[in-house]
Order: sequence, then structure tokens, then C-alpha cells
Amino acid sequence: AAAPALPGAGPGTASRPPAGRQPSPAEEDASGSRDGLYDAAPENPETWPSLDDMQDRYISRVLRQCYGNVGEAARILGIHPQTLYRRRKKSAGEGGGENG
Repeated sequence: AAAPALPGAGPGTASRPPAGRQPSPAEEDASGSRDGLYDAAPENPETWPSLDDMQDRYISRVLRQCYGNVGEAARILGIHPQTLYRRRKKSAGEGGGENG
């Protein structure tokens, strides 16, 4: 027996938050983030961001969501805070990434 359908549940509605509620960062990413973290890849693979660039952008986004709290950001990212400090230092030394 199939589960009863929920009101308003249909194709393409599963990733949308209920009316009147702002999407969470995860929901926003699923529907297209404002910072371009998960935007569709450009047609030309030569212009695709590198994995390091994507990691830097993701780390920066998490740090913004945590208001710069490195300990909280590291917990969310599943890494040690010292690893996050090293990653930020490396990124800043290469002239790339945000210094959050």
C-alpha cells in the first residue's frame, strides 16, 4: 500500500519549504544558492572552478553562516578548528578565497 499523498505534494515540491517559511541554507542550495556555490557549471569545462575554489567558497559560506565563529564552522564542516585555520591561511596566501 502506498503512503497517502500530502496536500500540495507533487513533482518539484519536495525541496521547497512550506509557504511563509524562509528556506534553510541546505534548502536554498538545493534550489540554487545566491552565492553561486551550486550554480550550473558553465558550458566550457575550461572555465569550471577548481575543487580548491569550491572548497574555499563553501568554507567561506559556512563561516558567514556562523558569523565568523571558526569553532562552530569547523564543527559543521566536520574538521578540527586548526585545520580550518590552516586552510584559510593557505587560501589567503594563494591570493584566493575570502578571509571570512
